[in-house]
Amino acid sequence: IIISLFSALVFLLISFSGKKLAHILYFIIPTFMIAIALNPMFNHRGETILCYLPGGNPLTKESILYGIAAAGMICAVMLHFSSFNSIISSEKTVYIVGKLTPSLALVLSMIMKFIPQLSRQVRKIANSQKCIGKGLDEKGIINKIRNGLAVLSVLTTWSIENSVHTADNMKSRGFGLCKRSHYNIFSLNGRDIFSIVYIILLSAIVIAAGKSSAIEIAYFPKCIFPKVSIIGMAGYIAYFLLAMLPVFTEAVEAAKWNYSQRKI
Repeated sequence: IIISLFSALVFLLISFSGKKLAHILYFIIPTFMIAIALNPMFNHRGETILCYLPGGNPLTKESILYGIAAAGMICAVMLHFSSFNSIISSEKTVYIVGKLTPSLALVLSMIMKFIPQLSRQVRKIANSQKCIGKGLDEKGIINKIRNGLAVLSVLTTWSIENSVHTADNMKSRGFGLCKRSHYNIFSLNGRDIFSIVYIILLSAIVIAAGKSSAIEIAYFPKCIFPKVSIIGMAGYIAYFLLAMLPVFTEAVEAAKWNYSQRKI
């Protein structure tokens, strides 16, 4: 979990601007703290009792450690998906699944386009409502609910109209009349083959270490860490190299760019 969090944070630091990174961490850090606090409140398993809560339930060391691990895992997934959303565009998604499942590729590309478009439209509608004195920041919960429902009503109408226009455009272009053709701007090269081999080999080492229980930690009834072994160390090193692959790729590309700039 530490390796996953570290690799995700390093990649975000070198890929995103400070403002965008601060926006992501603004949601990640409270999530991490809330997950840590909630687990001991509802999970009272463990042998090492630290104290008793007001309700009489025990607060155990194992539940706290498990809460930290669970919170770290959730935050790591959120950080990795933040990077995924910024890198994997709709064109790349269609390229990956387009030939295998054309319908799924179409739906995914439309969703990836529609969500940010919907967010922008909500802001536009809310700003327009605010100009006529019906903003979402009006005093009184009744006014806020009424104005929020008005924004939702306008947004729903806009969404339906936009869907009808999209369907008409697809029909006018002959969608579904014959077999689809495929076009992409990506091609498999030597770097891609190296990355595939790199991922497969390191993943095999990590899976082997996991199958041997060399990197498995037991939290209940007592927190037991595995003994250091060769295959366990190999699993951690392999996972570190696997998780840092995006960072290595960005570093190589940055070095190439700086070299070309100096050469020019």
